[in-house]
Amino acid sequence: MGNALGCAGLGERLAASARNGDAAEVRRLLEENPGLARCAAVGSSLNSPLHLAAAKGHHEIAALLLENGAEVNARNLSGETALMQACRFGHWEVVQTLLVFGCNVSKVDSLSGQTALHLAAAGGHATCVRLLLAGAGAGRNKLVNRAASGGVTALHLAALHGHADCVHLLVDERADVAAPTLPCTAAPMAAIGAGSAPLHYAAAGGEVRCCQILVARGADRAAANCNGQVDPVGRGQDVGLPVAGARPVPRVSPAHPQVPALRLPLVAARQRARPRKGLPPASQHGAAGQRRRRRLRGLPGKTL
Repeated sequence: MGNALGCAGLGERLAASARNGDAAEVRRLLEENPGLARCAAVGSSLNSPLHLAAAKGHHEIAALLLENGAEVNARNLSGETALMQACRFGHWEVVQTLLVFGCNVSKVDSLSGQTALHLAAAGGHATCVRLLLAGAGAGRNKLVNRAASGGVTALHLAALHGHADCVHLLVDERADVAAPTLPCTAAPMAAIGAGSAPLHYAAAGGEVRCCQILVARGADRAAANCNGQVDPVGRGQDVGLPVAGARPVPRVSPAHPQVPALRLPLVAARQRARPRKGLPPASQHGAAGQRRRRRLRGLPGKTL
């Protein structure tokens, strides 16, 4: 009982330090308490210290926790992993770190069935999108078209919120521009209507640029959803045609080339960073930790 209470107290201190970005305190706690990184999650949301570090973008702390045995795919109360937290807030350096430690990019949350890719696309975090697609490897096509509750894909969300760079990335990776949504009572899916393709979502958000990209990549301007809507904006505007001042839409995004440009040195790095049982405390593997952090710094980020 006493040990459990002690672990809980130390776990709360570790969680607070991870959330606040206090790397020195995190390191001290881990050195003095081997196995603390594997302690149960804290708080009403059951976020682990790794979740908290990921949500705040503290990639060095995330690496420390993982080096000391933190579970890379641990879930909180909503079924979210640390990768989902990092992608929601666009912390691409944390995403890199988690990929090196072998996180599963295909995990879905327990509330809406969203993957980390859905969250990154909805937030317009293009670098996170690129890293996730690269990290998916052979499962890239399945991931890019994975539907959450209501049949919503990452492309639907990127289009709805006007993230043209993410739309380009996703269609370059063969995201289905005709993927229809399913009946759903949650907003905004209910308002837009079932049977809606990403083009309907772009039009519903008034995102003309995204509409242009989708039409240029084969989206059907005449396709109607369950409400019989072709132009959900209701402005009578042919969203597929260029508007005044708009640039021509290329078949491939010049800023985000197709698949070959997404190749990252993640496989080799992941093999070198496979989780090992009985990880020693930080004080006993400082050299290994330094080498791993050097590899992380060497991975491409915004200059992918």
